[in-house]
Amino acid sequence: MPFNANNFRTTLQYGGARPNMFEIILVNPPATFTTQSIKQAGKATATGNSKTDAKGDALNVFTYMCNSADMPGSVIGTIPVAYFGRFINVAGDRMYDDWNCTLYTDEDMITRNAFEAWNSSMAYHNYDSNQEHGDNSANVNSYVCNVWVQHYTKTGKIDKIYVLHNAFPYVVSPVQMSWQANDQIMMFQVTWKYDYFTTTFKKFEHKNDVGVANTVEDNTI
Repeated sequence: MPFNANNFRTTLQYGGARPNMFEIILVNPPATFTTQSIKQAGKATATGNSKTDAKGDALNVFTYMCNSADMPGSVIGTIPVAYFGRFINVAGDRMYDDWNCTLYTDEDMITRNAFEAWNSSMAYHNYDSNQEHGDNSANVNSYVCNVWVQHYTKTGKIDKIYVLHNAFPYVVSPVQMSWQANDQIMMFQVTWKYDYFTTTFKKFEHKNDVGVANTVEDNTI
């Protein structure tokens, strides 16, 4: 194939997808995610100052504070099958890796409080309790929600959606604090488990080298 930059430019006709054009939405998370954060935001701090100026519930704040996230990948296990000392590989079962997102933290700590409350509702932090597992652990559907990972074009149209089904945050990361950490905003990571994802892609038309249009219709897999 001879080198021709114009062919490459024609192929990249939309200018490339941008990894910073995305939004994460939680769909119907447990009540502990919102109620606990607002309750904590209204309590007095150790210095006696009351934090009553919460800017909204955690569900709304989360979408703005989530500054990085994974676009989930697709992995299928393989089964090596032996035959006369040789091996062939056949497709096995689908596996889903953990999903990660990173959040900014404001001084009201709404998002961190909310995720700690959600995590605690599955298994209490307080070992002195006579009930080790949290209130939500009695029903597996009470502590999960769907997570929407939406990617946007440069003009603000949604071109790709992933829906993570039955997701819950099983790791709320520690935050390294340091006296040398100037000019930074505190961030923390949340690691999720989920059962499976579905994805939707939108209609785009792409012309190949001979001008024939290849169209990808709206679809869900």
